[in-house]
Amino acid sequence: MKKNVTKTLAWVLFCCFLGQWLLPQAAAGLGDEAAAAVRETVQDKTERGQKEITLTVDLNGGQANGLVTAGWTKTQGSSYQWERKAARGTSLELDSTLGGLLPESPYRVGCTWEGWDNAGTMTLQEDTLLTAQWKETFCTVEFRQGTEVLWKVSVPYGAVLWTGKESPWTGENVMWNDENQAEVSLSGEGEVDSVVTVTRFQTEESYYYTFTYNKVFYFTYGGKLPALDRYFFQGWRQTGSGNGFAVLNDTNFTALFQAVATYVFHVYYYYQSGSRVNGLETQSVTLYETDIKQGVLSFAADIKPVAYSKGAMGPLPAGVSIGEETGGRIPVAVEVDTAFANNTSATKFMALRVVYQPAEIAYSVEYYHQNPAADSYEKAGELLGLRAFYGSRIVLQDRPELPGVSFDGFQVSARSRDALSQGVLLEEGQAQVEFVGNYTAVVKVYYDRASYFIYFQTGTTEVQLEPSGFALGRQSLSWRRIWKNCIERDIKR
Repeated sequence: MKKNVTKTLAWVLFCCFLGQWLLPQAAAGLGDEAAAAVRETVQDKTERGQKEITLTVDLNGGQANGLVTAGWTKTQGSSYQWERKAARGTSLELDSTLGGLLPESPYRVGCTWEGWDNAGTMTLQEDTLLTAQWKETFCTVEFRQGTEVLWKVSVPYGAVLWTGKESPWTGENVMWNDENQAEVSLSGEGEVDSVVTVTRFQTEESYYYTFTYNKVFYFTYGGKLPALDRYFFQGWRQTGSGNGFAVLNDTNFTALFQAVATYVFHVYYYYQSGSRVNGLETQSVTLYETDIKQGVLSFAADIKPVAYSKGAMGPLPAGVSIGEETGGRIPVAVEVDTAFANNTSATKFMALRVVYQPAEIAYSVEYYHQNPAADSYEKAGELLGLRAFYGSRIVLQDRPELPGVSFDGFQVSARSRDALSQGVLLEEGQAQVEFVGNYTAVVKVYYDRASYFIYFQTGTTEVQLEPSGFALGRQSLSWRRIWKNCIERDIKR
């Protein structure tokens, strides 16, 4: 084993000798310029450690955004001290960003930045600590709708208007203590819910609240809700020199509104044949986005009366449903997302149809006989309980079998011949049809007395006389005159 140790020691001494001889030779082999560069690099690293100093800023309860990305590192043991390296002899401008070394000006809720504990410009010769100086400040904030001031409040400098939908906290599940404080849950975008302590303050309208969330001091709006007819309240916009929702001076927030979407429904009136119903004006209904309840717009469509017709809603677009008709009106429900799925215009239109079909008519057919003693007509009988749709052609029965009625000695009147041979249209204006009430009609068929020729014979000699026509059942003085003429002719012969 002693022999192995001796060999190892000899090998180490050889390597050291070889290194002392080879390294200078290698540097010489690089040339004078390369060798000088190597020596300079080593020297720079040594001198740089002597030329750099540490610059530390104490934000003194405040904060600044983007420090890490700008090369700053938080010091151990303090939440407000940050440090970075700087070259010795650097001229440092002591403004709010230290001449650009800070990415943004520091801020502290309730205070305004008044500078550092040094002022002007300084040259960094050694490790340096700069401490931010603050002055407690409150700002007056007005909330306006147009020129009207809705609410005014004083908040600490740097406070941020909370625009989340969690407030106001007026539910029974929120437990307030004697100091008007309660613990509530807040959720930020992409963040886990956090429990914070909020403090409420009474206002004329309701309450406003303050709380600290993620190291930011927030306050909520405590005035009456802005409202404008046919517009939605969108939120607030800080005007003047403000930026976002952070309050950095006396400022005001203006209510923003967006015009609500308009929905116009036209109800047209058509016959089943496809022609428009003359004399009926189109019903127009205008609704607004504010009228939407649980995603549905509702209104009543008028079913206007049309003589001898029944109106009903025609084919319905997708997303539209109707209820039962009551008093000439049909409730219409429109699912907005379905009915207007591809409609992005501010004003959206929809056409609906009420289609009128012929009404069913209850009708009877009355049969009339000519009075034998006069030219008037009397009802002989009738067929009851007949039904057909308005405007249809109905077939009339000639000489039907009616109880106690005989058509012997009668013939169809000229006025009823076409009705019996061709049928009759069940509609107003037809000669044989009379409408006597709502959806009720009477069709009349007339029969005249039949006519006969009479021949007279006197004595044993048959005498051909000119025939005379007589209506059935009619008595006339002409009968006596004819008979007298026949006797006189027979005597002369």
